[in-house]
Amino acid sequence: MQGANTVTQHHVDSLDRLKAIEFLDASWLNAMALPEELKLFGVTSQLAIGELAEALRQFQQDNPGAEILFWPEGELSDWDIPVANSLFAQLRHGLSFGYKLSLMLPTEHLTKLDEGSRRKLLALTELGLSLFTTSAKRLESKQLKLAVLARSTQGVVHAWAVNSNFSLVPDESWGQSQDGIHVIEGRLDGWPALATVVPDALQLNAQQDQQLIVQSECNGALQGFGSRLWGYLCSQTPKLAALLNDEQNAITAISYSDRYLRSPLVLALLLEFLYALGKTPAGEKGLPTIDLRTSTFSRPHITATARNSASQFRHHDWSDEEIRNQVLTGIFEYAGLAMMADPVVGKIPHARELFLSFASGEQVRICLDQGVSYWATAGREFFDFHASIDQQIDAVANMSGSVFGYAPHATLVFIKFL
Repeated sequence: MQGANTVTQHHVDSLDRLKAIEFLDASWLNAMALPEELKLFGVTSQLAIGELAEALRQFQQDNPGAEILFWPEGELSDWDIPVANSLFAQLRHGLSFGYKLSLMLPTEHLTKLDEGSRRKLLALTELGLSLFTTSAKRLESKQLKLAVLARSTQGVVHAWAVNSNFSLVPDESWGQSQDGIHVIEGRLDGWPALATVVPDALQLNAQQDQQLIVQSECNGALQGFGSRLWGYLCSQTPKLAALLNDEQNAITAISYSDRYLRSPLVLALLLEFLYALGKTPAGEKGLPTIDLRTSTFSRPHITATARNSASQFRHHDWSDEEIRNQVLTGIFEYAGLAMMADPVVGKIPHARELFLSFASGEQVRICLDQGVSYWATAGREFFDFHASIDQQIDAVANMSGSVFGYAPHATLVFIKFL
């Protein structure tokens, strides 16, 4: 019997193709059909094989000339593209293969998009990403919402929908779902009417900020990271160097906001960065009380942390916000740095911004595209998340090892004198 495998070849006499077909009647086929509430695309609706990224990559391989349109959600003020690693990787992967990719933007003025996100989008447009807006409404139901559209070279419109609780906001939560991911694919009759967004609309005024590209310049021992980062910033910005090297012009105010202070490694890097200011001539007489602001843990973050099993390495996040808060306060006390009370607030801006004021009245704003979260460790160093608070404080404040820029992508730093 041709085609018989090693299991069935010994039972050829027992095999009956016609009886098998009779057994697999319509009841079997109906049992495999999608329930009506998941048929967002009508009779063409079917369960996609794999998660959204996998389904799209398979489609791109089968239809290399097709146009893919990603349709995120949320207002521009909610977007935080520098940390939307899943979405960024999906776009960059497709663009690197020459696929036609585009992104739908909300119909808002682009000034509502923070500068880090604007620069990240601008970089993607230079790789070939197209930007559009539309007045059309997203196709959605109680259970599903449209996530991505594609149009083949023959004009056939394909579509992918995800669970309604699947996050489509371009930030760190993009692609996450609290209850698992079901991707439904199908076809639509038409393509939405689109208005092109010119990439130049993302540009910031040239005179506003000095932009620095950082990649491997601060690589080395974790102890000393802060001095290397300040050294690089000053080497590229003479005015900043003049301010920090003037012992007669003391630092009088420091404020920093970063919503992603969640792991022991990030806290250790931040402490290094701020502590190094006290080693400069402008800070050697003592730094002022630091106004530090970070955010509470979001529900998607808590869910994702729990789903990714127990934290055990220094780059993992705390699952308990209260422990994070105590360690954050404790490491500043350990280092002899004063910090304003209640650094944790409900919601803060996306930008990771440091503001410095000097006795002369001069001010500088330093915006780190990805904060200190850009830097990683070479290995998977263990961190005891079950140790006492004092032990965790000591472990973070005295963290050793080496750190490096997250190649192959650089991070950006924007410096503006106010």
